[in-house]
Amino acid sequence: MATIATPARFDRFARWRAALPPAPPPAWPELAAWLAGVAPLAAAVGAPRAVRTDRLLRWLEALDGWSVLFVPIGRAFGTALEREHLAGLHECLAEQAGEALQPPVHPTALRDRVTELLAFPEVLMPGRTLLVLDGVDEALDGAPGILIEALLEGACAAGDEGPPLRALVTGRDDAAVRGFVPAGVPTLRLDGDTPTRLAALHGPADELATAPSMASPPAAGASLLAEDLAIAAKPLGGARRALVARCLDEWRAADRVRPSAYTVHYLRSHLVSGLRAGEAEPSDVMSLVSPAWLQCWSLEPEGTAGFLSDVAAIRREVAASRAIAEELRCALVEASVLDAVTSAAGAARRKGGDRAERARAMAGLATEATADVREDLLILAEAELGSTEDVEAFAELARAAAGGRRRRWALRAIAAVVRDDAASPLERSELALEMASLAAAEGAPAARAVWASIDPGERGASLPRANLSEEIAQLLWADETQRAEGAPLDARAWLSRALPSEERRRAVQPLSEEWLSSLAQGYDETTARAGLALLPHWPEDLLDRVVLALRGSPAEARSTLGPALAGRLAAAGRAAEAEAWAAALEEPYRGRARVALLAALPQGEREPRADAALRAALDLPDNLALAAALEVAVYASTAAREQAVTELGRRYLALATSHAELGFELARRPSGLPPALARQIFSRLLDHLMHGRLPFYRARFLCSAEGDLRALAPLIRVAGGDAALAAAGAELAGVARAFPARSGD
Repeated sequence: MATIATPARFDRFARWRAALPPAPPPAWPELAAWLAGVAPLAAAVGAPRAVRTDRLLRWLEALDGWSVLFVPIGRAFGTALEREHLAGLHECLAEQAGEALQPPVHPTALRDRVTELLAFPEVLMPGRTLLVLDGVDEALDGAPGILIEALLEGACAAGDEGPPLRALVTGRDDAAVRGFVPAGVPTLRLDGDTPTRLAALHGPADELATAPSMASPPAAGASLLAEDLAIAAKPLGGARRALVARCLDEWRAADRVRPSAYTVHYLRSHLVSGLRAGEAEPSDVMSLVSPAWLQCWSLEPEGTAGFLSDVAAIRREVAASRAIAEELRCALVEASVLDAVTSAAGAARRKGGDRAERARAMAGLATEATADVREDLLILAEAELGSTEDVEAFAELARAAAGGRRRRWALRAIAAVVRDDAASPLERSELALEMASLAAAEGAPAARAVWASIDPGERGASLPRANLSEEIAQLLWADETQRAEGAPLDARAWLSRALPSEERRRAVQPLSEEWLSSLAQGYDETTARAGLALLPHWPEDLLDRVVLALRGSPAEARSTLGPALAGRLAAAGRAAEAEAWAAALEEPYRGRARVALLAALPQGEREPRADAALRAALDLPDNLALAAALEVAVYASTAAREQAVTELGRRYLALATSHAELGFELARRPSGLPPALARQIFSRLLDHLMHGRLPFYRARFLCSAEGDLRALAPLIRVAGGDAALAAAGAELAGVARAFPARSGD
């Protein structure tokens, strides 16, 4: 006799099964033959459901030497939703693995953990184990298909004896199961042996709404379920619409009377189905992404897990409909609620930090917007920041703003960075010099003070990312050239780069001679930094000398400085020589050199070369193609760029989700992407930001420095224009107000 394990949480199924009368098992030789083979998966069909499930249970009980995990799926058992049947399966698998039986709160974490366990069944279930997913056609989410994919993945590495875990999928007919199993999976019919007496599958009223504390009558939820089951064969008919209308009425009155458990459990599923059929309003669906709906779920046994499952399902639906603001709202709400659940005790302490992160994200969105929307987003960002002191937020606001507002935030950033002991001296000096440049004349005293505070030997390292303005560069250059001891070469080289063109030309000539002498004495980091600053503006009469000098230099020098030299040669009309120089480099320096070459060419020469380089890049493997082609596409003709970027976007979406860094490259350079494709890439990257760092669910990951909403801003603009940028900023503010950080106990 087989042992049939059914999760304890499937109590309604257990009661129904206990009421079945005893009867002999059916004889199904085809099913027995499949089980004796090595195929990991089979489908079995038969109707009606009650008959099929009863026969199947009796047949399974008669198996010899098998352990059975039985997962019934259906509203009658309270297991039609993804979270319901996945939580039960997790309970069985976790017990085998010796893990905690409590399932993860978020549906993505739950799905990931179950699929992980199924992918390595030999670790959990020694011997012969059969997993039965009974009634996949009654599932209201896509979990059965996900489970089956995981089962097949685990079976790929099975030996001659077959996989340690087999799976049987059942439904009412062939059409019902075909959406869940791949082509070629055998489908068996469970015909014959109809019992003469059978307990009703749907039985007496279910207990979905019988909690004594309910404000609505206990029978209300049960009657809704009975009505639902009675019209299951007509999901889009008038009876179904009437049922959904009654649920909506309960939800709209939730501030006065607690909705029935049926409404809380199934309203989202009904609304999403209605939305697809054009019979539900998007506003009704999005009304569930709210604190009020979270409160309704908090009174149910599933609590926050039920709410998060609803929000995740709605996010998938609005992603398919290309609603950027609504999808972002769902993601922010998911992250905010999980943040409160997983680390409530620290949430209040982080509240100031979260405000600053949201302000940074809003300012980042503003940098991509046109004037009117930029102003609105900056006002939102300033209001969000409030009195919070945050150096990075001040700096982001200064970069996005203009005029007096830019100077004000730049000066605040300078004052804050000077007090910031957490940052390294190099980071402080880079940011302070950049902010001094943004503050124009008012930043001059700060620039001088910061420059004087930096050790002379480290000044050159602080300049490459400082984005000096011409005014600040002139000021510091004058100070340095008057110093008796002289500044280090790399510092003077980077200062000269930011000077106005005529002053730069005069400064670079002697610096280039000095650099050649320095290189002859040896190559080090200082020489490298100085060379990178000087080579783009290298005097034409010294080009032959620098080419000769680099040819005799170490390989590291040729690689590091080669791209800059190729660009300078091309600008001097020596494109063939630049190409030869680039060809002699190893990747990735070869690609960088060719990009520098393209950037230096006149427009008429640049586009044909860039178009050819794009075609060559598209022949590379996907990962390399994305990185190389996106660099080149900037200089290609409009037609070639749009065609190539569209192709690269499609390739990225076909890659595994682990290649998020390539998606962020597309997000930073989305020019040429069709809006619909940009929208799909946005959804993929948003999902990565939400769930790519499991189990660290944090709203702040949407606003962090590592590939965040600021990085997605150019993509949002391509996908939805200024309206999408404005909506994204409004959602950041709105969700923060609706789901504030809370203090822990």
